[in-house]
Amino acid sequence: MKEVANLHDMYMPSKILQKNAQILLENHKCETCPDLLTVFKPYTAASNADYQKTWYQKNKEKRAEYDKQRTSKVEYQESHKQSSQKHYQSQKDVKFPPAPPSAELCQNIVSNFCADISPDVF
Repeated sequence: MKEVANLHDMYMPSKILQKNAQILLENHKCETCPDLLTVFKPYTAASNADYQKTWYQKNKEKRAEYDKQRTSKVEYQESHKQSSQKHYQSQKDVKFPPAPPSAELCQNIVSNFCADISPDVF
C-alpha cells in the first residue's frame, strides 16, 4: 500500500494501520490515472517449509538435469571412502598421549611468557 501511495505522490505515515491505509487509497482521486483500477488481494506469507516445497516442485526438471550431469553415486562413494581412509591412516600414526616436552622447550616457553608479560611491554 505504501508503494502505491508513493507512486501517486500521496503521503502515508510510516506507522499507519492497514485499514486506515486502505481508506486513504479508496478515497484517492488521481488526475493522471482516471481510467485505471487497482485490485488488492490479501497476501499471506508462506512458511519456510511451504516455500521449500514449492521451490523443489518448480525446479524438479532442473534438479534432474543436474543429477544426470553429476558423477554417479557409486563413483562419489568410492572417492569419499578413499579420502576417508587416507585421513584415518594419517591420524593412525599419531602417538597419544604425546611425549612430555623437553626441558629446553619448557624453558623457552616460560622465558618467552615472562618476556611477553613484563611491565616494559605494557
